[in-house]
Amino acid sequence: MIALALSVWAASGVVRSLMQGFEAAYHIEKGRPFFRNAARSMLLVVLSSLPLLAACGLILFGGYIDRLVMQALAVDPLLTPVPFRGIW
Repeated sequence: MIALALSVWAASGVVRSLMQGFEAAYHIEKGRPFFRNAARSMLLVVLSSLPLLAACGLILFGGYIDRLVMQALAVDPLLTPVPFRGIW
């Protein structure tokens, strides 16, 4: 848990520096307190990691999910694959 919290804190530092860079580039005044910026950057880190974790889950469990879906679709005779019989 401590490693997770430290990695989120470190990644939020990168996001905070990006936020500061965008503020400087677009001439936006700094109006938010430090803790609000820190909380917002940590939230952005956690939310941006969700698609990455979902993609990793699909890589790990994709075959299992594919078999479950194909078994569920095999109930309908219109969706079952017809074997190809060549003319040769």
